[in-house]
Amino acid sequence: MAALEERILVLAPTGRDSDLACEVLRKAGFAAMACINLECAAEELRRGASALMLAEEGLSAQGMPALMSFIAGQPAWSDIPIVILTGAGEMNETRMRNLNTFAPAGNVTFLERPFRQMTLVSTIKMALRARQRQYQLRGTLSSLGESEERLRLALDSGKIGAWEWNVMSNRLVGSMRLHEFLGLPDGTLRGGLEALTSRIHPDDSASFRDAVAWAMEGGVDCEMEFRVLRPDQELRWLYTRAKVFRDRENRPARVIGATMDISERKQVEDDLRRGKETLAQSQKMEAIGKLAGGIAHDFNNMLTAINGYSELLLGQLHDKAALNIGLGEILRSGKRAAALTNQLLAYSRQQLMAFQSVDVNRIVTGMSGMLRRLMQEDIDHVLRLQPDLPCIKADPSQMEQVVLNLALNARDAMPNGGRLEIETSLLRHSVDGEAKYRDVPPGAFVRLTVRDTGVGISDELKCRIFEPFFTTKSLGKGTGMGLSTVYGIVQQSGGYIVVDSVPGAGSVFEVIFPAVAGARNKAEDSEPKRMARRRCRETIMVAEDESSVRVFLRQLLAAQGYTVLTAANGNEAVEIAQAYPGEIHLLITDVVMPGMGGRDLAERLGRERPSMRMLFISGYTDDAILHHGVLDGDTAFMNKPFPPASLLEKVRELLSVSSAH
Repeated sequence: MAALEERILVLAPTGRDSDLACEVLRKAGFAAMACINLECAAEELRRGASALMLAEEGLSAQGMPALMSFIAGQPAWSDIPIVILTGAGEMNETRMRNLNTFAPAGNVTFLERPFRQMTLVSTIKMALRARQRQYQLRGTLSSLGESEERLRLALDSGKIGAWEWNVMSNRLVGSMRLHEFLGLPDGTLRGGLEALTSRIHPDDSASFRDAVAWAMEGGVDCEMEFRVLRPDQELRWLYTRAKVFRDRENRPARVIGATMDISERKQVEDDLRRGKETLAQSQKMEAIGKLAGGIAHDFNNMLTAINGYSELLLGQLHDKAALNIGLGEILRSGKRAAALTNQLLAYSRQQLMAFQSVDVNRIVTGMSGMLRRLMQEDIDHVLRLQPDLPCIKADPSQMEQVVLNLALNARDAMPNGGRLEIETSLLRHSVDGEAKYRDVPPGAFVRLTVRDTGVGISDELKCRIFEPFFTTKSLGKGTGMGLSTVYGIVQQSGGYIVVDSVPGAGSVFEVIFPAVAGARNKAEDSEPKRMARRRCRETIMVAEDESSVRVFLRQLLAAQGYTVLTAANGNEAVEIAQAYPGEIHLLITDVVMPGMGGRDLAERLGRERPSMRMLFISGYTDDAILHHGVLDGDTAFMNKPFPPASLLEKVRELLSVSSAH
């Protein structure tokens, strides 16, 4: 890049803000230049820059047209990165109008103050990487344009080679241009058609012979593209169009062909294909970057709370009330982090699902009270549940997530009130059914319908509503994960989603699951399980490579009276088990560990201690667990993170079965 194109332009009109910002950027190794107003920034952008960093207070009405004129007039390859430093105050109408001016610009990042210097430097680095890709695309497009111009001039100059094959005498005559194409001195192409065919690449020669033979038999013109190997081993692409001339008895007499060298055109096509692949890869990386940014944002918030309260607790151990408050906040933040992980796994269809027969009506009825509390007072909440519906095969907790997210999506679409209807019904679909169910196979289905009278969804946005972190809500009003989570859960459960919406007339989401025969679920106790202290005397081996989890399991089990042996991997567990003289009643092992994994460890110890029970734990998705040969109907398994009380209950269950035998 030229020096001007490497600059970062800075406009922060308050005090010495511009100078200070430039100083920070220069220390980080960037070339920075301060601008006094928007007109100056627009003029410098025309001279060349990699990014514009703009403080919100610098958005003046008189300077905005100059900046927007530059943005609108950029060439096709260019989309200048703009970083806007927003204030932390109340979002009034003037601020909103100024910030919304940049909505059409596209490549705009909003960075709320105050922020750490590291955050600013990281944001600028991402902007420069995006600009670098734009400069690379400019070079690619320039090269493609030059190649296309060379091709046009070649065709206009009439560089066409001619040849004639006398079928009766088997004599081939070629023009000087044809000899040039083949890399031969003029007049040296002698013999029959084989003299030309022998110069064609072996992979193309058979097709050339077949095309000429077909033209001679059918009496039609033939055209083909093929490669030739020149004496200097250079590979060239040629295009030939040939016509068969017949004698009075309608026998093929001559074949006359016109040939062009299309190597440059082929190179252009190859460059264009690679350019499209590069652009597609860039777009994929941009989407991944947005996804990673959304994940990092939410997780950082949760981890801030977890780490912050942990540090506070270390200094407040003497204060029992503060200890209880801090522990409660850590637990809530941890559950939020686990819930976000489940949402991401649901979107990617890699979540572990506890499938069972589920009564959809029971799910909706059980959530009715909570949904009414979540709705604002001017939204009517109506349930229409068809009685005696068959069950579906799903994870009950994930079905609750589907109902909740669809209801919240409907609520947000009705800021001025309206009507929310949740309906269940039996759908019997046939091959001649409604067109909107064209992706649904014939059969019996349970249909969950969520209908609202909100703002509706345009056709342009309808195709994007299930993308992760895509939202039409204003900044800070939504994560964009609700509908993508619904999509992932439904897909993983073997269901289908049908969306019908008209702007201004509301939306209808139909979630369709295959119906299955089976008894309805018994009502489950939703109260959290409490850990009762017991005096247990069994011995448990814990094999876990993550030290924090290993220490936690040892403390949890020891508090119940168990004798706990711990190992950091499978090999260490084997050594400890062989040295331990007493009985080991239960093995709790992580599935994926360095060296010997959980399955191999269980098989090894199972042969040496046949009475020992096994419990597998893992934080990996089901694909990884299946790869390690764990998930089957007889395997005791718990997915991380799990509540301590649930683990203790599972341990007691396994040990009780063992003692019964």
